[in-house]
Amino acid sequence: MIQVHVVTNENASFYAEELLCYFRWRHLIYVEERGWEDLRREDGLERDQFDERR
Repeated sequence: MIQVHVVTNENASFYAEELLCYFRWRHLIYVEERGWEDLRREDGLERDQFDERR
């Protein structure tokens, strides 16, 4: 059975480890594999404006 978890600003702290893994995977895919150098960051995390907490 597949479970879906909705991550919001209010509960994001409960998913901190999962979110870090997700941002690392995005960096690996978009920067390392696809070569999108504009997204390269020293911390190895790919984040965009939709990932910022408000």
